[in-house]
Amino acid sequence: MNYLSCIEVLASFSIFHYLNILYFTNMQGGLVYSNKVVMVQSIYSKERIINSFSHGLEPTLAIHKDKLLISPCGFDNSIWDPSKDKFLPKNYSADDLKGKSICKVALQQQLGLSKNSSTVLVGCISTESLDFDLNNQKAVWNATQKNVQFIFMGSKATNTDGALEYLKKELKVEGTII
Repeated sequence: MNYLSCIEVLASFSIFHYLNILYFTNMQGGLVYSNKVVMVQSIYSKERIINSFSHGLEPTLAIHKDKLLISPCGFDNSIWDPSKDKFLPKNYSADDLKGKSICKVALQQQLGLSKNSSTVLVGCISTESLDFDLNNQKAVWNATQKNVQFIFMGSKATNTDGALEYLKKELKVEGTII
């Protein structure tokens, strides 16, 4: 290891002394010595991840931010294929959309929403705690006043139920928290 590499390593590690021993985390070492770092299943920007969700790795991520790639989570269309899904009330495809409105009305009914296949229905999936600021609340409220329906889906593990109940109460909208 040459002198410049040592400086880079020391600058990028959060170093602390405990009984005069220097500790580095394996995660930081991986970030420093990797060519690329891929984060999967994130809806946030690279800057927000570095500044808000890096659990003490901010200095290391800031130095190596060009290595950080965000890979959005997605659906495997070999598994999630509405033309073959046996759990849907009616199958449909890009070539034959007849079953889609039947599925939409069934979903609205299951969630306690007004049933209308021509109503705009927006789905929001979040695996993390809902980060809903005032501007977003106003946008959702304005849309609901124009008969747009929203489905917010979160994870029990991240306590999104409380945020969803608060949002429902604040916006005074119909729906069910499951």
